[in-house]
Amino acid sequence: MNQQTLSTTKMNIYKPTFDLETGKYIDEAPMVPRQILEFKCLCNQKTFNTLTKFKTHIALKGHQRYVSCYLEHMEDANDVKEEMMRLRTKYEINERKLKMSLKTTEEKLELAQKTIQEFINSSHSIHITQSMNLD
Repeated sequence: MNQQTLSTTKMNIYKPTFDLETGKYIDEAPMVPRQILEFKCLCNQKTFNTLTKFKTHIALKGHQRYVSCYLEHMEDANDVKEEMMRLRTKYEINERKLKMSLKTTEEKLELAQKTIQEFINSSHSIHITQSMNLD
């Protein structure tokens, strides 16, 4: 009986390593021997899963520019994340305000409906009383 095994690969984002001696980001192979991991580099969204493919990728000029400006890329990404958090917080605050306003409006509507019903009932009873007095 021929059994096939399915292997699943986990996608990881490749990040250059900060070199304390030079103060710059450098490329270091993230692969571990005999481990099936696939990495995606954010410089061009390309993936690699072997040391050979990694070395080919990091030799690309576009990747080298990306690594040399990695800190700026991360600052831009952090700015975007911060803006998204600020907008999400603002959205949640506005959503709470809207729900409170809606609840208040519903309560006022219920009170108005109750008041109108009481007015109709009292008006109706006054009308009945007057018609009884006329007879």
